[in-house]
Amino acid sequence: MKNNLWAMEEHALAECLERYNTAVQDPEQIKMFLDAQESMALQTTYFKQEKETHTAIIDINGVLTPNYTFMTWLMGGTAYSQILLAIDQAEHDESVDSVIFDFDTGGGAVNGVEAVGIAIKQMKKPNVGFVRGTAASAGYYLASATSKLYGLEMSEVGSVGVVISVVDTTERDKKEGVKRYEITSKNAPEKRPDISKKSGREILQKRVDDTEDVLISHIATNRGVTSDTVRSDFGHGGMMLFAEAIEANMVDDIKNFDLVRAEISQIMENDMEMKDLSLELLRAERHDLVEAILEDGKKEGATAERDRLSALDSLKGSVEEANKIIDEAKADGRSATDITLDVLKAERTHVQKIATDASVDLEADAKKMAVVSVSEAPDPDEAAELAAELEKFRGEK
Repeated sequence: MKNNLWAMEEHALAECLERYNTAVQDPEQIKMFLDAQESMALQTTYFKQEKETHTAIIDINGVLTPNYTFMTWLMGGTAYSQILLAIDQAEHDESVDSVIFDFDTGGGAVNGVEAVGIAIKQMKKPNVGFVRGTAASAGYYLASATSKLYGLEMSEVGSVGVVISVVDTTERDKKEGVKRYEITSKNAPEKRPDISKKSGREILQKRVDDTEDVLISHIATNRGVTSDTVRSDFGHGGMMLFAEAIEANMVDDIKNFDLVRAEISQIMENDMEMKDLSLELLRAERHDLVEAILEDGKKEGATAERDRLSALDSLKGSVEEANKIIDEAKADGRSATDITLDVLKAERTHVQKIATDASVDLEADAKKMAVVSVSEAPDPDEAAELAAELEKFRGEK
């Protein structure tokens, strides 16, 4: 357990590991867990839904683990697999039109948290987060993925960072006569870093730093800030009360759960009103707004048309066929971009015709000169120059 990566508040992690190490040796505790696990297997719904509401409530409490394990049960925690099931069910349940994520967690395992964060961020149904007590580390990462994040005045968020806890049992093993031999493959010297050496600790430090970079990047995206802002303003691994967190842009506002529930209901009402909105209804209710929109549209349309005609005129030149294409485009609404290739083709055809005509004229002149008498023959240099010019035009042709 201690060699895993954790995104968890310090005291929560210490309590979690201490209770686990004690309880895992208690047969009665193990039996209780197995009973709970059996009940969990029979569970069919992974979110709560209050009567006469269309809002699902997904609880994210206690230690967060990849799957429902003894640790999850012991600490009253939540498995990432459970959250993913709850999200999927809420998204596909026709009786649910919105979701509130209810947080009170000190964080948990790094393994699995990213998938849940992405799932929350990509939800199609409206959702908000509510921090009932604490949303720390991995818990805050998940909370940051909700569309809006609310909490109480004494609610806390933060502890952004990653930790790995490694226990050196060398002395204990020595006293107990335990000898350990581990042989790693030749291409994996860093598979078992020696933490008693600086080089070994540097390997683990890089691991937690790299993981933190990814965590910070996701949080920055979720909150609409830069990674540097998260590093400088989001507590440096510490915790913040909500008022301070609002100033840092870590959360959105202080509201109790009833107000949060009312707000998401209002969001849904507004959404339904927008869906029911028609042009006829808008004309009847806000004729002035419709007229203003139409007036703006006319102005924008006139500007766009002037720009279109100006761009077409800029293509005009001395080639009649090309200019004809431009005039046709003015009439049928095509843009300069639409006809540029056609204009270039017309101009190239025109140039080729000029070259062909010139070549024919030069060839005719050359034939005439070939039949003149020697006394009338041109100067040799002049003839060579004429022949070269003819050859040039034939080549271009």
